[in-house]
Amino acid sequence: MSKDRLIFTLVLVVFLAGCTQPALITATPPAPIVVSITKTPIPSTPTLKIEAATLDSAQICSPLSDFKLPELGAIVSNPFAPSTVPDARDGGHHGVDFAYYTHPETGKAMLGTSIQAVLPGKVAAVTNNRPPYGNMILIETPLEDLPENVKVLFTSYPEPTPSAVETHLSCPPTGILSTGWDTAHPSLYTLYAHMQSPAEYPVGEVIGCGQVIGAVGTSGSSVNPHLHLEMRYGAGGASFASLAHYSADATAGEMAAYCTWRVSGAFQLIDPLKVLGLSD
Repeated sequence: MSKDRLIFTLVLVVFLAGCTQPALITATPPAPIVVSITKTPIPSTPTLKIEAATLDSAQICSPLSDFKLPELGAIVSNPFAPSTVPDARDGGHHGVDFAYYTHPETGKAMLGTSIQAVLPGKVAAVTNNRPPYGNMILIETPLEDLPENVKVLFTSYPEPTPSAVETHLSCPPTGILSTGWDTAHPSLYTLYAHMQSPAEYPVGEVIGCGQVIGAVGTSGSSVNPHLHLEMRYGAGGASFASLAHYSADATAGEMAAYCTWRVSGAFQLIDPLKVLGLSD
C-alpha cells in the first residue's frame, strides 16, 4: 500500500468513529423569568364627609344677594331699637335696616339689589306701595321648622299674648284679626319692606330659603334705598290682605291689620340680627 493511500485510510477510520458516537450536548433550559407584581390597591372612593349644615348655606340665607351673612353687620344703617314706652306708641325701630351707597367690591349702588328669603316658608301678606312699609312681603315659618340654634332664641322671649289695643296710634275698634290662627303652633314671621316693586307672590305661596322675592327700593316711608327687615312670632296661619297706616286713604281693614301686627301684642318682636347669628 502506498504511503498516500495509508494516510487516507487512517483519516477515514477516524471520521467514521466520530460519526457513530456523537458527543451528547445537554441544553440547559433557561431559568424561568419570575415577574414580581406588587398589586397596588385601587383607592376606594372616599366617603364624603358632610359637616353639619351651616347657617349660610343651608338653614338661614342672607337677605341680600350681594352679601354673605357675616358681611351684613358692616351695612347695618339703623339697628333694632323698639320703644320701651309701655303704652305702645308704635315708636322706636321695630326691625333692622341694611343700606350702603356703593358696594365695597363691585361699586354698584344698592338700588335694585336682589332681596332673598332668609327662611323658607309661605307668604302671609303682600302690600302694594302702602304706607309705611311701601312694597312689602311677609313670610311665615313655623317655629318647629326652624334650625335648633334659632329655636332656642324663643325660650327667652315671652309668649305673645293678644290684648286690647290701647295706644296713641289710631286703631279701629275691630279687635284682633285672629280668625283661624293656630295659637298651639306658633310661627316666626319675617317682613321685608320698601322694595322697589310689588312682590309677585300671592298669599299662601311657598318660598324657599334664598329665593329672590324682590329688589331693594325706597317705597313707602323711606328716604333712601334700603332693606327693612322685621321679625315677630305669634300664632301660626296668620295672614293679612294688606297693612297700612299713617295715610288718609288707609282703609279700616288695613289699619286693623297694621295695629294687630305692630302693637296688639299678638306678635312678639325679635331682633333679626339674633336670628341671623350676628348678635348675642
